[in-house]
Amino acid sequence: MPFPPELWLACAAIVLFGYIVLGLGGFGSSLVSMPLLALLLPIKMVVPLMLMLDFVGMLTNGVRLRHDVDRGEVRAMVPPLLAGMALGVATLVVLPARALLFVLGVFILAYGVYTLNPRPERRPVGRGWSLPAGLFGGLIGGMFGTGGAVFAMYFMARIPDMGRMRATMSAVFVVSTGTRLILFLVSGLLLQREVWLAFAGLVPLVFAGLYIGHRLHGRLTRMQVARLLSLLLLGSGVSVLVKALG
Repeated sequence: MPFPPELWLACAAIVLFGYIVLGLGGFGSSLVSMPLLALLLPIKMVVPLMLMLDFVGMLTNGVRLRHDVDRGEVRAMVPPLLAGMALGVATLVVLPARALLFVLGVFILAYGVYTLNPRPERRPVGRGWSLPAGLFGGLIGGMFGTGGAVFAMYFMARIPDMGRMRATMSAVFVVSTGTRLILFLVSGLLLQREVWLAFAGLVPLVFAGLYIGHRLHGRLTRMQVARLLSLLLLGSGVSVLVKALG
């Protein structure tokens, strides 16, 4: 491993917890793991490392849940997602990143507060919202790698069934992380020996976390899972605001 045993154990615990969350709710591995790993490791190592781990986790989750995927929702989301991601990568050096991060943090935090008490009677939003959600999520994902919260907001408001929502989000995230993986390969950000060594050591924790998360998922109600996702949105909003103001 590229770091001492005690640091490795801390990173392993963080990654394990992050992928328990992913297996349980369909997203949140980066929201949980990346801020904590960034306290221990250089950010230029954490970002590509989490991208590689996320791709493995999302692909594994997607294959496991493929029969529950709403393919119509995926088809509606992927084109604006890719367009937004291309725009985000292309304009990364032009847009006022800190101001955009601040707006994103406030938006996620406000929505997390709004959804903290799920309302079963709330009607799903229309599929037309996939266009702004895909564009904005892809834009933020291309620029900062934090677009997952935007997609989660849309699918939480769109798909009432938590199992189908979890599977559909996983399919969309496979496309999102796969596209970013290609961009990182082209840019050379994945050509770091330490990143590959850390990936090799931590990737077993991805599978262990997913296994535990899937087992826990069957023991929680829709309302409990929705409450967890809301809390993750709150944590994500706070972390984005801290990054914007730091």
